[in-house]
Amino acid sequence: MALNFYKNEILTGQSGVYIRQKFLGNGAFDVSEVRVVARDLLVALNALKNAGVTHADIRPDNIMLVNHQSQPFRVKLIDFGLAMETHDLRNDDVIQ
Repeated sequence: MALNFYKNEILTGQSGVYIRQKFLGNGAFDVSEVRVVARDLLVALNALKNAGVTHADIRPDNIMLVNHQSQPFRVKLIDFGLAMETHDLRNDDVIQ
């Protein structure tokens, strides 16, 4: 029998609302910030793929910029309420 375990972190930082405001023109990310966001999201997506999990709800509200000691921020992908294991999907399944 397989058991699933989930790890929860206490996160402090700015939620996806901040990201959405930036994208809607209330500010802009500079190139170094875009690199951090892109890198951290790609690392998270790769980890999910390797674990056989699909998030299924990636949007600004589910991306959090968290405080980090050695950098201005790190990106965390949150809210796995719609996540599913990829072996549960068929090739013709569409995830919206």
